Amino acid sequence: MIIRGVELKNILSHEYTKVTFDYGVNVIVGPNGSGKSSIIDSILIATIGVCEKAREVSRSTLDNILRVGSTNGLVRIEFEIGGSKYTIERVLERVDGSVRSKSIELRKDEKIEAVGVNDVCRRLREILGVRDLIVLPSTLISRQGYLSYLIDMTPSERGERILELAGLSRLEEVRENIKTAIKTLEREVARLEEKKNQLEEKRRRLREASREVEELENRLEASRVKCESLDNEIRNVKVELDNLERLSRSIGELKRLEELKLAIDREKQAILEYGSRLESLPVSIINLLEELKDKYEKARDCSLRLKRLNEKEVDIKSRIEKYIREAERLGLKPEKLDAKQLNEVLDSVKKSLEEVNDKIRILNYEVSVRSNMLNLSIEDKCPYCGAPLTRDRIEHIKSEHTAKIRELEAKIREFRAEKEKLDSIVKYLEAINRGLEDLSKVFEEKADYESCINEYLRLCSEIGEKHYNIRVESIQECPIESIKRDYNLIQRLRGEIESSSRRIEEYKSRFNEDLYKYLRDEVARELDKLSLSIDMVDSRLESARRRYDKLIDEKSRVCSEMARIEGEISRLKEEIARLENEINELEKATVKLDLKRRIINVLGILANNIYGRDGLVAKTLIERLRASFEEEVNSILRLLGRDFSIRVGSNFKIIVMRAGQELAIESLSGGEKTMLSIASRLALAQILIDNPIRTLILDEPTEFLDENARKQVFEIIGKIAGQIDQVIVVTHDTEVEEIASKTIRVSKIGDKSIVEEE
Repeated sequence: MIIRGVELKNILSHEYTKVTFDYGVNVIVGPNGSGKSSIIDSILIATIGVCEKAREVSRSTLDNILRVGSTNGLVRIEFEIGGSKYTIERVLERVDGSVRSKSIELRKDEKIEAVGVNDVCRRLREILGVRDLIVLPSTLISRQGYLSYLIDMTPSERGERILELAGLSRLEEVRENIKTAIKTLEREVARLEEKKNQLEEKRRRLREASREVEELENRLEASRVKCESLDNEIRNVKVELDNLERLSRSIGELKRLEELKLAIDREKQAILEYGSRLESLPVSIINLLEELKDKYEKARDCSLRLKRLNEKEVDIKSRIEKYIREAERLGLKPEKLDAKQLNEVLDSVKKSLEEVNDKIRILNYEVSVRSNMLNLSIEDKCPYCGAPLTRDRIEHIKSEHTAKIRELEAKIREFRAEKEKLDSIVKYLEAINRGLEDLSKVFEEKADYESCINEYLRLCSEIGEKHYNIRVESIQECPIESIKRDYNLIQRLRGEIESSSRRIEEYKSRFNEDLYKYLRDEVARELDKLSLSIDMVDSRLESARRRYDKLIDEKSRVCSEMARIEGEISRLKEEIARLENEINELEKATVKLDLKRRIINVLGILANNIYGRDGLVAKTLIERLRASFEEEVNSILRLLGRDFSIRVGSNFKIIVMRAGQELAIESLSGGEKTMLSIASRLALAQILIDNPIRTLILDEPTEFLDENARKQVFEIIGKIAGQIDQVIVVTHDTEVEEIASKTIRVSKIGDKSIVEEE
């Protein structure tokens, strides 16, 4: 795989970054914290991070991978394998504070190859030639701080890790699956043996069930005979019960008709009593009483209105007197005038008022004209003769008009005083006139109300003298309470008579004389036939009902017993069928019992001797893996010109060999340890990855090394670059630029990473 480019948008400290990589040594250089390692992290996020969650995949969790304040981000990686160009694009989004993958797709030569996590991961494993993508960060892609993690492990941890990467740990899973199968078979054999022991018991139970079915069928036939006998008895009792119920209904209907007949007689008697009481009352004046009742409320209302009109009359007269006094103060004698004369005087005063207003308007106009003369100047001409004006002439004209204006204004004041007097006279005369009109209306209304009251008194007097021996002179003397009492009593008695009449008609509508006679005769015949009296019918009917209910209960019990027996027979037959099937299955199962015991023995040999971590297959594969790992590491160390080699023990303990001596890993210098770490990663890649090694990514490989060790590491990187197509190195050491085919500089301004390619 050759990495061709990385494009980032809102990822970690990169707002937007696009980087391309060439063959040879590609160096990403910059100070610590500038964001250079984020480019390597993005390669892992877009590829391995989609499918695996191991800690060596990425330094950042998905929730903090987006730039602060961003709601979405993008990682796009372009790479080549086998002459084809691939692109992985992963889009991230922040939803409710959490970051998740919105979409991921894999393209081959611009055509979509896979979409979604499962398809993309499956296709990546195929094109990269690995069983698990987690192999890559343990071999060809070294994140910062993880370069030597395999070397730093204890032998047992290292062995576990290498076996896990190689997939050999699955042999233990196979062994456990075999053990699970053995346990399943053993449980099945135990069940079969138990069933074999139960076979004779089931055969015995089958014989018992057959005998029980025969006995129950005999009991069922006896119950059927009894049920038929009960049906006959029930039919006989039902005939008797129906006859008695019909007789009881006829008796009930006869009693109802007799009650209606009695009710009609009671209502007729009540009508006679109400008529007798009405004869003692003055019924002949009922029409007068109704008329008086209607006029009573009206007369009372008229009396109240008349009282208010009298008060209004006093108020109007008071106001008229007030206006008359005001008019007399102005020199008039309106109390001596009738309405016609008052209107004539009012018209005369209004005419005089119009004349005074006209004079005031004329005088005001003349004052206005003469006031204009006071504004003459030397440039104007004489308004009378048209000659030029002199100053003396102007003064003369002004003096003359000023005097005239004063005279006119004095006249205007006189006329205005006269106008005010005339206005007041008109005001008071019109007020007197309105008062007289209001008074006239009051008199007319009083006449109407007095007529209403007099009509009521006439009618009240007529009734009082004729029926109560009372002479009525005023409203208060009218015996209205006695009249009301008699009126209400007459109306109530009439209402009672009418109600009784309606009830008689209603009772008659429900009473059928012919039916009454028929039922009376029919009931008598039935009672005689049964030798019963009416009082005995109900007890005889209740007795028949009890006998009928008892027979029904007895039949229900017999039927229930029949149903229970039928159910028991059905259950036993089902049990017989089930037992026959089970016996058949048990007989077949016992034939398989010996075969399953032999299978258990074979599976035990596989689980104990062949598979598992200590099995023959595992020991063979581990030995081959150990030998291959040792051989590949030493081959790479020789290629790099190192003066030491390693020996890998059976437990994957690494022993350094130098000049025939065994040394511990701790005896290596920092640079040598880094070289051994790189050789170990390349060796594992040769073993675990099917495709040829073309790319190596190292993030800060010289971390914590001195200057001499760093130079050794860079020298080794240069040699590796001569053997594979592409090496990508992330470092803050600028010395690496001496071996670089391409340099990518990363800096940081504020919180944003800036990338420049050289």
